[in-house]
Amino acid sequence: MIAILPKTSYVILILGALLLCGSCTTSPQLATEQFQCTWEQTKEGWKLSALSTKSNSGQWLPLGQASGEYTFLYAPQMPGDSGDIAIRTNKGEPFPGEEYPHAVRAWKFATNPVLMNHAGKAISFFPSEMEVSNNSLFFKHETEEANIEAVWARHPDNPKDILVTMRLTAKQSGWFSMTSPTLTTLSEAELDWGLVPGFFQGNRIQPDTVLAVAYAQGLPNFPYICADRTVTTPTAILQNKDNHTLSVILEPGQTRDPWAVDGKKHTHRQVRTGFSHMNRAGALTPTVYAPLLNHPDAQLKEGETMTLDFRYHLDKQGWFASLQYAMDEVYNTTASLSLKKNKQSLSKRIERLLKYSLDDQTSFWREATFEGQKLGAQSYMGMVVGSDKDAVKNSDIGAMWMMSQMTGNEALVARRLPLVRNFKLLQQEPSAGFFHGAARGQYYLTKGKRWVEEWGSHIEPIGVTYYTLADLGNILLFQPNDDELKAAFKAGAERLLAWQQPNGSWAIGYDHRTQEPVYADLQDFRPTFYGMMMAYRILGEAKYLTAAKKGADWIIEKAVNNGHFLGVCGDIRFVNDFATVQISQALLDLWEMTGEECYKTAAIETAKMYVFSIYAHPLPDTHEREVRSKDLLGWQFTQAGLSFEHGGSIGSATGAGPILLASHAGLFVRMANLTGNPFFAALARAAAWGRDAHVNPETSVASYYWWQMDRGAGNFPHHAWWQIGWLMDYLIAEANYRSQGKIDFPGGFMTAKVGPHKPYGFEPGLICGDSAQLIFHPETVGGLPPSTDWLMAKSTADNSIYLIFIQNDTAPAMLSLQIDFTALGGANSFDFSLWDSSKAAFGDPAPLNKDLEIPIAGKGIQIVRFESK
Repeated sequence: MIAILPKTSYVILILGALLLCGSCTTSPQLATEQFQCTWEQTKEGWKLSALSTKSNSGQWLPLGQASGEYTFLYAPQMPGDSGDIAIRTNKGEPFPGEEYPHAVRAWKFATNPVLMNHAGKAISFFPSEMEVSNNSLFFKHETEEANIEAVWARHPDNPKDILVTMRLTAKQSGWFSMTSPTLTTLSEAELDWGLVPGFFQGNRIQPDTVLAVAYAQGLPNFPYICADRTVTTPTAILQNKDNHTLSVILEPGQTRDPWAVDGKKHTHRQVRTGFSHMNRAGALTPTVYAPLLNHPDAQLKEGETMTLDFRYHLDKQGWFASLQYAMDEVYNTTASLSLKKNKQSLSKRIERLLKYSLDDQTSFWREATFEGQKLGAQSYMGMVVGSDKDAVKNSDIGAMWMMSQMTGNEALVARRLPLVRNFKLLQQEPSAGFFHGAARGQYYLTKGKRWVEEWGSHIEPIGVTYYTLADLGNILLFQPNDDELKAAFKAGAERLLAWQQPNGSWAIGYDHRTQEPVYADLQDFRPTFYGMMMAYRILGEAKYLTAAKKGADWIIEKAVNNGHFLGVCGDIRFVNDFATVQISQALLDLWEMTGEECYKTAAIETAKMYVFSIYAHPLPDTHEREVRSKDLLGWQFTQAGLSFEHGGSIGSATGAGPILLASHAGLFVRMANLTGNPFFAALARAAAWGRDAHVNPETSVASYYWWQMDRGAGNFPHHAWWQIGWLMDYLIAEANYRSQGKIDFPGGFMTAKVGPHKPYGFEPGLICGDSAQLIFHPETVGGLPPSTDWLMAKSTADNSIYLIFIQNDTAPAMLSLQIDFTALGGANSFDFSLWDSSKAAFGDPAPLNKDLEIPIAGKGIQIVRFESK
């Protein structure tokens, strides 16, 4: 923890004991199970003569170029927090452009002198004094500006790591920033992978500042400092060609506190610490900067003191193992799940979300006409080009048809869906020519009677993938004989195929007027190829699968292998976002479609990289805090476990924090099943469990951005359909994972834009070998605690009903249920039997009493079969 101390104070820590020990060797060492540090005394001071890592044969081998140099930054006055550097794209255009006001403001902050790392004076040195005591080393050095003391020792919580505690005492007033010493440096030729989670990653240095700093496409060629408000895990990691990774991890409690103590205003923007892949001199080495030179904690008067605690961690299993270690072992991602308690089950949320979405008033349902035909959609009160508060849109088309199938709700089936179907048909460009088959725009302006994009005047190929193929494709899964829809779908498939370039890629978009490509400075590192996969699945023509594989091969070579991605949100100029995790799901689907292992491998690697988008800090705890006039515990409003819409230097997370729309949760559970790594499931649960503080108590609609807490949908009521979609996808994924595949329902196509969740229910699935159709009738089940979720299905062979109970809590549960099947149209006369996971079979039938006790143990799942008498 960084602490400001008065001149008369003195913090002993363990430094005093070390100073009393006069024993000093000529080549002191500090060794862990993973690596060994050796120092030597030189004319310049104590240098690290060797950093070695143990090979599989037990030999100590050098890692990089050992250094041991210390650096701190000093400025007599606080540097500014706004940049004035003119940075242009690789096409010579000003970035980001005045037409992007949100991005302009964020970019000015992102390019301020502190983050660009040329603020203040860098004072570098090798320590002049060293003491040894009890396997710990104490270093000391004095400069004109400050005294520096540092203790190096094995970490008490994990002896594999080295814990470093540093203390700076000011000798003159000013602004100070401490940095982690340079343990070792890598040459560019030695670099295999580097990352600062939430900002950038890659296997090479990127000389293009815009691509590196704004788009996370490679590592900047200068020591850019990544601000902790969008550093998702407080670490920086470098990996060499031998698969060894070195990371610096900030000890918990030192990054910015994202919520003010008084509970009235969030302080997410108040950046406190930063991370870089380079030291101030520009050498490749993971580095932490704390506090940043323009943070209030950086100001010291003569005699005042600040401290910094961090650890060095070395791993031989690659960068993801190091990232997982920082998130799970240091920041307690899995362990903190035991704190989370739901006030309302996710199943109950789905029930209430559906009620909200079908209420014309709460859901902002609007009906309008276009070209003489009636359409229906929901109001969108956000910023849309040309809007006079008259923009409408539909979001999760698959979720709409899924819930109509599972519930048979008359208002949804007879009134809403026909008008949404019209919306989708009218949204498509009908005239022959360059744009035939593409979506005219995401939004319809009811006053202007025209279709527009969220930003700009262009049409994107990925818009065809989303708003023609995914949306119409999902409807066709439920209505396969709808010839009019199939013809529109076919037109979209042909348009996307015609726009595919010879190398398998697509342009970002085409100007609506000139038909010329736009955003030539970027490449389409997005899941556009997924459209061809959907075309193949619906239409069955081999040419679409060929195109899909060609597009996927290009994405793997250019995007996945290099860690380069692009987003789909036009208002932030397409900085990388949830489109990344859609690539993972698309590649996973392509593997299942073709059986080719390269797609599975790439899907897993992409999912690992999407972990960069998930916050691990601040540490969830039970400390009570006032937040928006409510007393909440730390785990209830924590950012940890949530993903951002788009982060890095200019994304929405720079001001609003992460989002509650956890579309990735289902895919991450699928990844846990596929890889055998339960950490993926823990991340999904961290996003889904215990989020009631962000759920509106009246509607059960979660706020989109973290900082809004429980304000609900606000100007974006259509988000409720996305929430229904991802919650159902997550629960079905959990049922499959926990039952070890005994519960398996086919998924549809990914929803447009926000993530990889899919609809279900268009055809039966399997429950313990029995064909069953998903249904959703909440009124049949009573007495469930908020920690228990449920799914329901009906056998296609007889009248048997399946209830699947999922315990979304780390504590076991005993359920006392009240079952009433009369709402399903049949007599309430059933016997029940429980699934025995150890035998993979159901037990003997027993008569159904009014109250039924069902134990949930083991993997937190119980399947109950109710058979008609």
